[in-house]
Amino acid sequence: MSMKQKKNARARITVLGALFETLETRQLLTAAPSLSFNPLPFGTNQIIPAAQYDTGGEGVSYHDTTPTDLGNAPTYRTGSAVDVSTGGTSGHIVTFTQAGEYLVYSLVVPTTAMYSVQSSAANVSTGGLFHVDFNNVNLTGDFANPNTGSYTNFLTQTSAPFELAAGTYKMKVVIDANAANGAGGNLNWFDVIQTPAAASGTDVPFGTTIPGSGVNIPFVNYDKGGEGVAYHDTTPLNNGNSSFRNNSSVDISSGGVSGNIVGFTAPTEYLNYTINLPTGGNYALQVSAANTAAGGIFHLSENGVNLTGSVAIAATAAFTTYATDTSPVFKLPAGKQIVRLAFDKAATNGAVGNFDFFKLVPMAPPTEAPFTTAFAANVTIPAASYDKGGEGVAYHDTTPTDLGTAPTHRTGDAVDVSTGGTTGFYVGYVVPTEYLNYSLNIATAGMYELQANTANTAAGGTFHAEVAGVNLTGAIAVANSASYTTFLKDTSTPFTLAKGSQILHVVFDKAASNGAVGNFDYFKLVPFTPAPDSPFTTAFVPNQTIPAANYDKGGEGVSYHDTTPTNLGNDNHRPGDGVDIKTGGTTGNIVGYTAAGEWLQYTVTITTAGNYKLEASVANPSAGATFHVALGTTNLSGKITVTPTTDFNTYATDTSASFALSAGTHILRVFFDTTAANGAVGNFDWFKLVPA
Repeated sequence: MSMKQKKNARARITVLGALFETLETRQLLTAAPSLSFNPLPFGTNQIIPAAQYDTGGEGVSYHDTTPTDLGNAPTYRTGSAVDVSTGGTSGHIVTFTQAGEYLVYSLVVPTTAMYSVQSSAANVSTGGLFHVDFNNVNLTGDFANPNTGSYTNFLTQTSAPFELAAGTYKMKVVIDANAANGAGGNLNWFDVIQTPAAASGTDVPFGTTIPGSGVNIPFVNYDKGGEGVAYHDTTPLNNGNSSFRNNSSVDISSGGVSGNIVGFTAPTEYLNYTINLPTGGNYALQVSAANTAAGGIFHLSENGVNLTGSVAIAATAAFTTYATDTSPVFKLPAGKQIVRLAFDKAATNGAVGNFDFFKLVPMAPPTEAPFTTAFAANVTIPAASYDKGGEGVAYHDTTPTDLGTAPTHRTGDAVDVSTGGTTGFYVGYVVPTEYLNYSLNIATAGMYELQANTANTAAGGTFHAEVAGVNLTGAIAVANSASYTTFLKDTSTPFTLAKGSQILHVVFDKAASNGAVGNFDYFKLVPFTPAPDSPFTTAFVPNQTIPAANYDKGGEGVSYHDTTPTNLGNDNHRPGDGVDIKTGGTTGNIVGYTAAGEWLQYTVTITTAGNYKLEASVANPSAGATFHVALGTTNLSGKITVTPTTDFNTYATDTSASFALSAGTHILRVFFDTTAANGAVGNFDWFKLVPA
């Protein structure tokens, strides 16, 4: 290592101790050992009293070098060894701090943005140092606790800006060094404040926008905009030997194939690059990097999303000998965008590495295939046996690595699989927008229900299942099972499945109040035998008003078909049905949100054979909608055109051509055929059969 590298490594030694861990935007599915002191975690832009560290005890929510509380307020945190005294703005402060001690606070970050940490501390000597970790990543660097003249005279200091993604964090305040008087200092409070972009300006490309796809991008061609905008460097001056970007604090030295390289890299530093991809799709990141030791880690992100996960830097023969490090495959859209190279962890020699250039290499998209064979109906589908094909093809997971306890079950996948459940493996750490695909081979078309074996310690989580982009089930609620390892069966409303090969797309929609959708053990498609069609009350007769919402009983695919699985209206007139019923009209309930392909059935009794017409009270302010009435497969009425009205609450009566009906009981089906220009067939109040 050169003298400059050694000097830089020594200067940064305090920020290289934390093992890198990807910042998570989710709540873990296992009970956190360190819990918030208050009923709710602290938020950003909120004073965090130092004495209100988490509960959990020694080695969990704090570490104190003495076994008892040395402060003058031992009853404030009874049983804790942290040295708490009266004073400060909140009434209590942490005192007698020593190097190696730490305090943990639960924090919720609502918005992905740039933040700084403010600290209120006091000491009567100089030399005290501390820093703040977020999920074990040092983002602040060292705070120098100044000589404030008195242990009760507190001064506020602010860290350099850093980026935090929205989510839940454990914020750890670590005492790194004592002052000359042997004390770390007194701690009053902390605050995580959102900071605006640095005053140096807006992030803009270094030159012209880089094409991005398949070309070498020199690391030194990072964007313009300055510290906290286009880059972050932990030292205020360029420690390199090149004047290539002499107004920048990024450490640039001559060398590499591009003539200049970025060196002296330290954890938390980053560089932004504006690229313009001609084609969206799958890419791999290739980086030309050098380090004489292994252990350095970096990642690529876009708009706050970690695309690559942790990419390891291979050890090379010298800091001037470069090797190519390649990331897993990830997706990027076409067009102009800003990507960020972030340096996460240093190697054993204290340096992340020297960086020459990187390249975004287009990759052929993987194909989706069953985990083993396609699943049939009425068989258990283990949640962890989702299809092969990878991220964005067979599944979507919001973190790039498997957070579960069984990462070798699906090696290389980011889905969070743990051992347990009835199938041996379950999928956990599930958050909204994630999904899993399962290849099906359905032998018999018909009605089915989806069963799911799930676990959660709170209610409120929901998911749904689709085939070919059609939501079949609507929202399925995940029951509160009282334990993350106690599974309960959740069942969907019935739906229709066609015969043959298809892909079941399970989408996780909403988290419970604890931040987790749930743990998923297995799914099963169970054949459903619907109730037979029967009148809503009794069969209707000619000249009698037939409320549109009083269609027959029997359910989806039997007495009606609706293209959405749940009622989009505001009326519970037909609980559990998917027909979209609203209050209104002359009957009190109307059928709205009608779409082409939907239908409703009505049982009628004809006492006298003859010719009849169908009258319908319909509202639609746009022209072009049509419907018809059928008996079995026979279209009786032909096309009936919906007359445009003033609005959706103003009804007109539309009348069909005449048709013959024999005496007896019949089931008439009203088909909604075409929508108007506004996308709706219309609102339907009532029908009536009248003699022609």
